[in-house]
Amino acid sequence: MASERRLRRSLARWPADSHGTGREMVVRNTTASVGDLAGLIPDFERSLRAANKSPTTLKVYGDAARSLLEFLVAHGLPTNAAKVRREHIETFIEDQLAKWRPATANQRYRSLVQFWKYLEEEGEIRASPMSRMKPPRVPEERVPVIGEEDPRKLLGAWGPAGRAGWRGGSRRAGPAGPAVGAQRQR
Repeated sequence: MASERRLRRSLARWPADSHGTGREMVVRNTTASVGDLAGLIPDFERSLRAANKSPTTLKVYGDAARSLLEFLVAHGLPTNAAKVRREHIETFIEDQLAKWRPATANQRYRSLVQFWKYLEEEGEIRASPMSRMKPPRVPEERVPVIGEEDPRKLLGAWGPAGRAGWRGGSRRAGPAGPAVGAQRQR
């Protein structure tokens, strides 16, 4: 499996050092660790850094993968990449929709698509469990539009002292300080 090959390459590059130079590497090659998501997430993040992805992308993708892992562990579901099924990921996305806004669940979904695509390309899994899944729908949010009365209400909240200093559109200083674009007088 690809995990075992990567582990052997890793050991060849980082031989054990008994002289205390800090290059010691402890590797536990157990059946539980080979193919486990906990060991694959750092590999995924390294590949993102190697592809020069933005720090935000690294954080979002990594956080989504770690959130999935935490969810799987908390619910007693398999954490071996080859054993994770579509229904496990759907349950995770359902949980995200219950806890967060739909846009957040959608972002986590899309991040996980990239994670499983990476695992498939690396040979860790035969096919992505998300291959036929659809992203959660994000409803359109209405943005409130400022009505005609809203600016008047805002100006009314300043009270008489605030309105006296405001010169409706001039470049003089108003209650909030110098106006944008006001020139400095000498």
